[in-house]
Amino acid sequence: MDLLLKCIPARHPDASRRWKERVFDTENGEVKFNEDGTPSLRGAYHILINGRSYLVAEDDERCPGLEYRLKAGDEIAILPPVGGG
Repeated sequence: MDLLLKCIPARHPDASRRWKERVFDTENGEVKFNEDGTPSLRGAYHILINGRSYLVAEDDERCPGLEYRLKAGDEIAILPPVGGG
């Protein structure tokens, strides 16, 4: 969650407002949060942690979700929506 909300915008300040508005549900320029305290993502983006969706259950049957604690060597991919046929 911190990677998406803090680290990426801090490293790319010129694009941080566009980043928020494209990746998260926003209201008046502020990110909306779900009842569990996680930011509300727009449905079209896919976030992968080590090649797996953050929504997919791991071996212990728990979804890592946005509260996943990154470890050294983790690979994160943020894929924009695509279309075609």
